[in-house]
Amino acid sequence: MKTEHRSTQLAPLAPNSPRAQNHSIPRRWFTRFLGAFLCAASFALTAAPVQAEGIWQVSGQFTINQGKLPIRLDLQQRGETFTGTASFYGVTDKGTEIKPYVGGRFGATGTITGKVTGTVNGDSFDMEIAWNNGQKGIYMGAFTANSGLQGEGFEVRSPSVRANWRAARAFERSVATAAATPPPKVLKAGPKPTPPPPKVLKASGKPKTFLTVNPVLLVIPAGQTAGHVTLSWNAGPGHATARIRMYENGGGRGKTVAIGQDGSTVLTLAGGMNYSFTLSDQGEEIAKAAVITKR
Repeated sequence: MKTEHRSTQLAPLAPNSPRAQNHSIPRRWFTRFLGAFLCAASFALTAAPVQAEGIWQVSGQFTINQGKLPIRLDLQQRGETFTGTASFYGVTDKGTEIKPYVGGRFGATGTITGKVTGTVNGDSFDMEIAWNNGQKGIYMGAFTANSGLQGEGFEVRSPSVRANWRAARAFERSVATAAATPPPKVLKAGPKPTPPPPKVLKASGKPKTFLTVNPVLLVIPAGQTAGHVTLSWNAGPGHATARIRMYENGGGRGKTVAIGQDGSTVLTLAGGMNYSFTLSDQGEEIAKAAVITKR
């Protein structure tokens, strides 16, 4: 008996079957199809925008409560500086009875207005209000972790008399969004392009000077009497003899804590006091900063 042996080779497909048509695609057409698919996919892939932390924004109308005295602010901000107006209801003429929270003496009352100037530097907030009753208020504060703003203030003629204040609103930072990365270009084969000539860079101008202190709100832990802050500065070229002076509670002649054009140092500050710092050279004030301590 003859034994029938079956071949393991697959039978050929009918010419009109789908499988036969698939196998009949030439390799060069498949390569072109794959290249076109990869090109389309490359254009579909773009980088997501990158968000960077920006500057605290204080523009608009809001109220700060200085003790029990509400002060209304209307600010316009540009970069790290802001201007605007302020107002509160208080004494406009002198009398005989002392009026709380305002100073002066109780007489005719009305709305007192003032012009506002200030800066936002990191988490620090510095504001000056020139009131139309002849007084000038200095407000030093810091933005908190829960987007609040608080600090202390004083009248320039009485720097040792301080009052706590707190803003009655939450604040946000501006967000700088980088432009999305464009899709890669599909380059055709050809001669290598000639690179452009190098650009001649012009001087960028006067370097930015600064004086910063971190943190600006120093919380002294329970059981301790002092804490540490880091002071950093850059007075710019030509100021190798620049000095940083520290003032306690806004008064006194102050004392020198650092000398040099730029650098960084760690200071130990006692609790229950507030400190201000100035960076100057040969009578020229270059920058300033402040620290508030709390137990």
